[in-house]
Amino acid sequence: MNVYTMMWQVFAEVIGTFLLVFVGSGSAGLSVIDESRVSKLAASIAAGLIVTVLIYSIGHISGAHMNPAVSLAFAAVRHFPWPQVRPYKEIFSFFFSFFSKPCPYMIYSYKIIYFAMFFL
Repeated sequence: MNVYTMMWQVFAEVIGTFLLVFVGSGSAGLSVIDESRVSKLAASIAAGLIVTVLIYSIGHISGAHMNPAVSLAFAAVRHFPWPQVRPYKEIFSFFFSFFSKPCPYMIYSYKIIYFAMFFL
C-alpha cells in the first residue's frame, strides 16, 4: 500500500469521525434546546442516518471505521487485520472527535444562552 492510498484512508476516517460526532451531538443538543424543532426520535434517526451515509460514502475508501474503538475491537477478535490498525489513523480520529465536539456549541451558542436565561 502506498502513501497516497494511506493518506486518502486517513482523510476519509478523519472526515467520517468529525461528521459522526458533529451530527450526533448537534442533533442531540438541538433536541434538548428546542424539542419543537428536533424531537428525541429525530435526533436518534439523524445519528443513525449519518452512520449509513458515511458507510456508503467512505466505506469503499477506508472501511468506514469511524470510531477508533471499532477498529481496535475488530482487530482484537481477528475480523480486521492488525497491520491496517495504524496508530496515526486512530490518533487522528481520536483528536478530530474532540475537535468536532465544540462545533455545535459554537453554532448554537446563542440558543443555549437564550434557553439558560429564560427557561432555567
